[in-house]
Amino acid sequence: MQAPSTSAHVRVLGIGKRSAAQLFDLNSRKSKFTYDLAPNVSAAAEQLGSKTYDVVLVDLSEQYLADIGVIRELRSIRPRVAVIVLVEESTPQNVIDAIRAHAFSYFSKPFDRMALHEMIMNAASVDEPEDAIQLLSANVNYLSLRIRCSLFTVDRLVQFMKEIPVDLPEEDRNEVVMAFREMLLNGIEHGGKLNPEEWLRVSRIRTKRTLVYHIHDPGDGFSRDHLDHAAVAHPEDPIAHIACREEAGIRPGGFGMLITSKLVDEVIYNQQGNEVVLIKYLT
Repeated sequence: MQAPSTSAHVRVLGIGKRSAAQLFDLNSRKSKFTYDLAPNVSAAAEQLGSKTYDVVLVDLSEQYLADIGVIRELRSIRPRVAVIVLVEESTPQNVIDAIRAHAFSYFSKPFDRMALHEMIMNAASVDEPEDAIQLLSANVNYLSLRIRCSLFTVDRLVQFMKEIPVDLPEEDRNEVVMAFREMLLNGIEHGGKLNPEEWLRVSRIRTKRTLVYHIHDPGDGFSRDHLDHAAVAHPEDPIAHIACREEAGIRPGGFGMLITSKLVDEVIYNQQGNEVVLIKYLT
């Protein structure tokens, strides 16, 4: 990715529909964005060649379904530019294609304005390696990846997984995503030590009756007999672990395992404690 913007505003180039511009309050003096619009890829290529942008928003919803090559074309001009894809309606294959093309992120309509703004800010300020998210298996029913142990990479992967359609009510979909994120954070913090040179493996498996996430972190694991610092070890008093964390000098937190157990139907750990399986039954 190119160097982050040093100005007060994030420089965004939108390609395609004017609807993307409506996501930004450009008339406000407090706006964090400057926004230019290119009506098509050719015009965008010309602008990229003559002006520096922090983020490119590709809002070519109809064309995108048949042409993920747009990202590669933009990168041929600015190899490290962060590209965020906006689509009318998401499909599993479109998400996979966006990951394969190294899109920074991916959103379908209706757009979550706050989430999109935050992702744009991250894209403009974080120097994520192009290989931070790597596809290992691209089957729509058996998606397997590995990611660098970085907080920003976690948020990117969660957004991609959130966009894969699944037969669940919206509340249940959000809960599965929340549980998945909690376990990813545990894996990269405790297993990967927030070291981007370490890798965490993730699989998403879709069967006729279940949605399954399998997470394998690079750490030594943990023993369930030594979890005084986690809320899950104190079911009768979920805040009792706070004193243990303070005594050990551990940052506030420790609710991830407990929260996850309430959000999905099954949580299964391996013996070593460095792999976890999350299972949600489909209705």
